[in-house]
Amino acid sequence: MSGFFIAENLSELSEGDTVFLSDREQRHACLSRRIRVGEEIGLTDTMGRTANARVTVSSQPGTITARIMNLTLHKPNRVTVSLLQALCRRASAESAVRSAVELGVDRIVPWKSDRSFNSSSRRWSSIAREAAKQSRRAWFPVVKADIPSERLVEEIGDSLAIILDPGSNTRLSSLGNLFLQRKSVFLLIGPEGGITREEISTIPGICCSLGIETLKSSTASVAALSLVNFFLGRW
Repeated sequence: MSGFFIAENLSELSEGDTVFLSDREQRHACLSRRIRVGEEIGLTDTMGRTANARVTVSSQPGTITARIMNLTLHKPNRVTVSLLQALCRRASAESAVRSAVELGVDRIVPWKSDRSFNSSSRRWSSIAREAAKQSRRAWFPVVKADIPSERLVEEIGDSLAIILDPGSNTRLSSLGNLFLQRKSVFLLIGPEGGITREEISTIPGICCSLGIETLKSSTASVAALSLVNFFLGRW
């Protein structure tokens, strides 16, 4: 398959129909991927529907049409996994977002923690979109607006909240059974300076660590999500 593109009107189409990509997706297909007539491409509406299609027209500077070969409707994940990622150094934060999407996270919430850098989550949505396309996801993750620590309780609600704290004696690997009992899970990843004791005392969650090592924020999110995927049977 030559590429994976967004076609938001897939829900209106059937097998054998012709699909027209948006200008943005057409430019990417023609100029970046150099898709040719006869090649097979993948499509998603970002809301659980995917399709395989064969290109019928491909011309410069950017026109692509394709005929749908088959359509698939994917169920959403039984347990919603949300990443509450503290704002940190730009490169570290954006790496965490990209990896989290590739690992299947359902929601990303930028968190202005007490020790967060004065950085921005402005690019997180576009990074998440491209990472979802690269990993050929049927359901694209939701990237929410920044929230301060004061809104964590409201955001988490009655979901299971796992707070990554390198000082905790509880290992995340020992909490597997808890994940099967909830419909929603939050992973809280602090900035490089860590989560303050004051913040931890106000968050209704379980503190745990990933071992004796202290991991970078971007590494911690990858390690934690990998374990969560295993607990939930996604892998």
